[in-house]
Amino acid sequence: LLDQVYRTAQPFVARSARVALRHRDRVDERYLDFVCQPVVAEGGDITGVFIQGHDVTDRKRHEFALRESEERFRLVAEDAPVMLWMGDEAGRCLYLNKAQREFWGVEPDGVTGFDWSGTIHPDDCSLLAPFHDAMKRHRNFSIETRMRRADGVYRTVTTSAQPRFGPRREFVGMIGVNVDITEARQAEA
Repeated sequence: LLDQVYRTAQPFVARSARVALRHRDRVDERYLDFVCQPVVAEGGDITGVFIQGHDVTDRKRHEFALRESEERFRLVAEDAPVMLWMGDEAGRCLYLNKAQREFWGVEPDGVTGFDWSGTIHPDDCSLLAPFHDAMKRHRNFSIETRMRRADGVYRTVTTSAQPRFGPRREFVGMIGVNVDITEARQAEA
């Protein structure tokens, strides 16, 4: 690598490059951001290569752990027997599990463009006040409304959700569960 930078006079930049550091009886895997910059003399000759870098192993391990955690969540959530969803700070869909997508008839690649508010029965729109208040105040909420299923039939659904916060405790949206309680309400009646 140094010979290449020296020969071509082109800098080399690496982001999160995996490096195996050998110790006596073990190999330590690290990740580095670094740059190799040719040192050019006044006459234009390359006189050396300047190398600067820093260890980003902790950041990279955190990224791996976060990715693994998200994958575990998606594996569990995808086949959960209830309807799970995640929305952004404006209430737009970010994630719908399989049960929720099937209920609303949403394809996996159509989730982020799906407007769930259009599924609320027109007579129940006033019942969304707890949702709007929770979004504004970043608090839990629970409501019961009628939602239109993919086949056009309205079903009674309870929605319970709680706020999600980012690494700096900024509000990033809600995560919740929808449960179809139509049969339970009919049995009560």
